[in-house]
Amino acid sequence: MFPWGHWRRRGGYYIAAGADEIWAQSATLTGSIGVFAAFPTLERLYDWSEIGVDGVKTTDLATVARLDTGIEPAGEKIIQSLIGKIYRDFVNIVANGRGLPVDAVNAIAGGRVWSGEAALEVGLVDHLGGLYDAIESAAALAEMEDFDTRLFGTPISPQQLILEQLGRELGSARVSGFSVVHRYAQQFAPALRLADSLQDPRNMYLRCLACVGRF
Repeated sequence: MFPWGHWRRRGGYYIAAGADEIWAQSATLTGSIGVFAAFPTLERLYDWSEIGVDGVKTTDLATVARLDTGIEPAGEKIIQSLIGKIYRDFVNIVANGRGLPVDAVNAIAGGRVWSGEAALEVGLVDHLGGLYDAIESAAALAEMEDFDTRLFGTPISPQQLILEQLGRELGSARVSGFSVVHRYAQQFAPALRLADSLQDPRNMYLRCLACVGRF
């Protein structure tokens, strides 16, 4: 978070890039190696409410990016320069962590999202598997033969366990239109359609948060 504006990068892969191994499941959304920024401005609100803005500045750069007056061309260049710097750092971290040329990382970066299988093909992950596969691999890397694991987090309710079991079974079973499982499947349908829609050959996606209820 910068003093002015909101910046975001996909922190999961940013952190994971330097790991000894990266594991993913086949359908895991991997990436994206990208950065974006949002700078809210209120000049139209000021105009609507007929509030004037005035002041004294000692340099032309003092007003290039303000909430009450908007962003000037010089401000756009500064913000874009900062975004570009963060993005280049991100690409270099991935290149160093994955042992890939910078050009190769740029070819699969740009905010693209990859499935676990596709990420394995382009070199963003090392293996496909679940949590316990990753734990066993970590133990092997640490040369530990006798180890125990403990999971931390919010306890899973019986209802959540049932939904998880249903979710696993929905992928391998056909059910009648009058069953309880079918009714659950109808509730899951929007999320399943969203996951199935991630088929762009360039792996580039834009999610409209204001449109979530329509899909």
